[in-house]
Amino acid sequence: MTTLNSSRLLNSMSLESIIGSFPSDRAISELGFAQFHNCYDPEILTGILNEALKLESTASNKFLSLKHLRKAHIHIPQIESLMLDKHRLEYLSQLAGCELEPYPIPTAASHINYYRRGQPAIGYHTDGAAMVELIPLYIDGPKANTATLIYKGNASAQSSFGEHQTPSSKDDVIRITQEVGASVLLQGRCLLHAAEINSESERITLVLVLRSKHQPWKDDNTLFRLLQDDLPEDVVQPWVDDVVNRQYPAYSSAKNIHS
Repeated sequence: MTTLNSSRLLNSMSLESIIGSFPSDRAISELGFAQFHNCYDPEILTGILNEALKLESTASNKFLSLKHLRKAHIHIPQIESLMLDKHRLEYLSQLAGCELEPYPIPTAASHINYYRRGQPAIGYHTDGAAMVELIPLYIDGPKANTATLIYKGNASAQSSFGEHQTPSSKDDVIRITQEVGASVLLQGRCLLHAAEINSESERITLVLVLRSKHQPWKDDNTLFRLLQDDLPEDVVQPWVDDVVNRQYPAYSSAKNIHS
C-alpha cells in the first residue's frame, strides 16, 4: 500500500469517540468517519456531473424519500474507473484501517444523490453496506450550507426519529460541512446519520459504496431492503451469488480460525 498522506486529511473520528463504544460484532474497523481532500481529477468529476445531470430525470425516490440514481457506475463509465482505481482503494483502506473493496452488487455499488432546492434532505438512517465515500460533485446557492450530520449515540435510536425529525439537542450531533473537492469516508452501517441542506441551496453527491474485503458478511443489505429500491430481476441473483460465494465462505473461514 502507498503511505498515508496526512496532509490530505481534514478531520476524522473513531466510532468509539462518536457513540461511546466499539460494536465489534458490526464494525469493520475503528473508524467512524474521515474527511479528506480527494485529489481526484476535476475534469473526470466534471464529466461525471454532466452525465448525472442528463440522467436526473431517470432517478427514483423509492427508499428513504431520497431522489437518487442507482447503479451509477453502469450508466456513467467514469464512475466505474474511479471505483476500481487502485490508489484510491489503497488510500481509503489506510484511512479505514482495514482492506476495503468496492461493493459487489451492481444496483447498490454506486449512486448519485440529488438534493434540490426546497426539497427535504434525507432523514436519519443507517446504511446497508459497511462504508460509503461521499463525493460532492456540485454545491450551489446564495447561502450554501450543506453537511452530513452524525448522531452521537447508538444507531438503535433510529426508531425514535421520524423521517425528517432531528435529535432534540445540537450537542447530540456532529456536523461535517460538505465541500467540492473533499470526500467523506463514513462507516454508515454503524452510525445514524442524515443530510442537511439550506433551503436556498442544492447539492449533487456521488456515493461510492465499500465493504471489508475480509469481513464481507458485515452487511445489512438484506434482499428485503434491496427490493425496496430494485427490481427482483436486477438484484436477487447477484445478492444470492454474493452470500453463497463470498459472504458465507468468508464468515465460515473466520469462525473456524477463531474457534
